[in-house]
Amino acid sequence: MRHPKKYASAIDITFRITWLVDYLVGGLGYLMFGEEIEDQVTKYVIRRSGWLVQLSFGVLLGILPITKGALITRPIVTMIDQFTITQQEKSKGMEPKKSEFTIKFINRFLVILVFGICSFVFTNFGLIMSFLGSAICFAICLINPLGFYLKLYYKEISKLEIGLTIAGIAISFVLAVCGSIAVVISGISEN
Repeated sequence: MRHPKKYASAIDITFRITWLVDYLVGGLGYLMFGEEIEDQVTKYVIRRSGWLVQLSFGVLLGILPITKGALITRPIVTMIDQFTITQQEKSKGMEPKKSEFTIKFINRFLVILVFGICSFVFTNFGLIMSFLGSAICFAICLINPLGFYLKLYYKEISKLEIGLTIAGIAISFVLAVCGSIAVVISGISEN
């Protein structure tokens, strides 16, 4: 972050805007469809509208993953880039700019490939959110911060704190995997 002193106010503003947008969208949805709305607006609109609306809706749903892909994958790609490029810088004999571009390209391709496979495996929106929520939330909220803390302060913290941090990373990883497996099992049992 460029200005760490502004972090608290930036978070406050972000949450206020998010809260406002959520309530506005919820209010508009209620005004548009009333109390008959189902858990997923997409199912409701497709069932209740004519073919032209369904076609437009299908096109918009096709564009949605393309527009949101970069936003969703950015934290993961950034973390993978930092780890792999740091590892590459330690090895000698490679051209930094060319190899860095290649590594970034491969990282982005693999992340998008994994997300694409997940979207074909989990066709229900709730399952996608559960699968991604389990793995990505653990990664972004626990594994990454603990890993970065360990990397930044390794020489300054005690061995006990190092051990506890590594244990936290390991436990978070196991819970992320268990959550993802539970979603896969529940998705298979629903079909």
